[in-house]
Amino acid sequence: MRLSAEDLIQPVSDDLPCGEDLEYDPAFQQMEVMMQATDEQEFGDTVIPGSGPDWKGVAQQVDDLNPRTRDLRVLIYGALADLHLKGLDAFSQSLEAVNDCMETFWDNIHPELDADDNNDATMRYNMLQVLNDYELVCKGLENAPLVEIKGLGAFSLHDIELAEGKIAPAQDEEVNDIALIQGAFGDADPELMTALGEGVSGSIAQLKRAAELWDSLATNSQSLSNEDTLKALNEVQEAVVRYAPVAAAALDDEGEEADAEAGPAAAADPISGAINSRTDVIRMIDKICDYYAANEPSSPIPLLLRRAQRLVPKTFFEILEDIVPDSVSQAQAISGYSEQQE
Repeated sequence: MRLSAEDLIQPVSDDLPCGEDLEYDPAFQQMEVMMQATDEQEFGDTVIPGSGPDWKGVAQQVDDLNPRTRDLRVLIYGALADLHLKGLDAFSQSLEAVNDCMETFWDNIHPELDADDNNDATMRYNMLQVLNDYELVCKGLENAPLVEIKGLGAFSLHDIELAEGKIAPAQDEEVNDIALIQGAFGDADPELMTALGEGVSGSIAQLKRAAELWDSLATNSQSLSNEDTLKALNEVQEAVVRYAPVAAAALDDEGEEADAEAGPAAAADPISGAINSRTDVIRMIDKICDYYAANEPSSPIPLLLRRAQRLVPKTFFEILEDIVPDSVSQAQAISGYSEQQE
């Protein structure tokens, strides 16, 4: 059973507030084995696909270890397991527990400071930097289900960006219609959407808090770098604002500030007057849809605009096929032109 954040800031014992260093405990070693990804392997004609960490197994070992130790490695692996298994709200709460324990037990939390090297904190630094890892965190944020409706399916940031035409699909990758995704957000349980918004803003706030705590506690170390994860979280936040007004209402000032500092919109060049490329067209449609999400959330206009946005990068015949599939063969017959001639 996972300990609560309140339980985790209680000492393990009077003599050892953070318990023993369980690095060589079977549960700890099993946790580290389960964190390892495996590469794709080929044996003759047989291909064994690669796989990521065993998140369920990691979570089980974390639950075994937490009552016996206060260890950043255990806490952070637990936070990653929560992201992949439970979503952003649980991830935010686990990040808060990491910060609370770091603040409460800085002198004793494992891995310990190196007393022989001016209390060097390199091992702790390396562990906290895992929170900025692309494969373990950023990719998890891109693929984490933001909304799930029985009969419609689950949709992530990656699904949304595919539907909006912002990224190209991989070979044979399914691209959902943006109207389907909008419908899923519209039908979602408001309480779940509120938890989603709180999870996004809370994760942003806790990552920033971790960097601030580190600078105040590890005075002899370089600063933490969480930019990649903050960028991914702000991309999630942008999607939440566009499609889930209930969740957007739960976004607090911390999330909005992080959006201004690290979000894609902040990095993009502003569009002044002229539109000079398809990319500018896509950005302008984003701005129009943002207006409707903020001011007229019940308007159907964004549904049409998002479909138009998805068509922007397509060829003439691809657009015809999307709008009226049967018209493509007729157009080719009349014009004597086929898409293969392009």
